[in-house]
Amino acid sequence: ELFVAAPLGARLLEGYVDLLVRTADGLAVVDYKTDARPPADGGVDPHHRIQLAAYAHALEHALGEPVAQAFLIYCRDPDRPQRAVPDLADAVAEVRSGLTTGPAL
Repeated sequence: ELFVAAPLGARLLEGYVDLLVRTADGLAVVDYKTDARPPADGGVDPHHRIQLAAYAHALEHALGEPVAQAFLIYCRDPDRPQRAVPDLADAVAEVRSGLTTGPAL
């Protein structure tokens, strides 16, 4: 687990990244979901998408390096537990622009 924090407008974004990996393509964020049921359509839960985008924003701010990939591991899905956030750059842009609404991450 890695604590991250970064400014987001007038707010402070804080969170705990489960796993950060340096790959040949760049940094990759991994978040394990032990109690969440994955979407039946094989995608990524919208809330989890924004959560990983927020982590990517915080890491990019703190480390000065881009996050190339983000993955969710849905531990309750034995057939397809690993799911990539397909539009990470767009999700990070949403977080940065404040277009997302809803409960705190």
